[in-house]
Amino acid sequence: EVLDLLSTNDGTFPRLHWTRLYRALEPYLKPIEEESADGATGRLDFYHEQLRLAVFDRYLHMTAPDASPTDTFRLTHRRLGAYFLSAGRDETAPIKWRTDRVRALSELPYHQMHAELSSVLVQTLTDPGFGEAKASSQGVRSLVADYDMVLSDATNPRGIAADHKMGLAELRAAPVLS
Repeated sequence: EVLDLLSTNDGTFPRLHWTRLYRALEPYLKPIEEESADGATGRLDFYHEQLRLAVFDRYLHMTAPDASPTDTFRLTHRRLGAYFLSAGRDETAPIKWRTDRVRALSELPYHQMHAELSSVLVQTLTDPGFGEAKASSQGVRSLVADYDMVLSDATNPRGIAADHKMGLAELRAAPVLS
């Protein structure tokens, strides 16, 4: 995934460059060891909070992770969302989503929400094929967690319209999801 995301339009990111970059950053990164609901492995986090703040400041132009989102922040999440959409969606599959792409199904709603792609996020979460793929590969609780993520965004800075939130709340309350 990292190599795919670091690649440019004119080619792939050389594995040797990634190896050197990772080795230089390794003391400042830590693996996320907890077994997540989506079974994802290989995820990394910052070892020190100061480094996280420096990255937010320098690359995302935000003073802190909870600061108002910048255009760079939204663009970064839009790029990640597009990557996970292309990894998880398959027009040739019967339900149009790949159940073997667990991480893509897990990450997609999060990045769509933080990219402030509200209509796309609602379209994803109300797509029966997405719901079936996510529930069959990760369990219903994972799908419910996506609904809860959107519905608990009390200040609604990401532009989820009230009628969409109501529709998601109704889906969330459905007996099969409760």
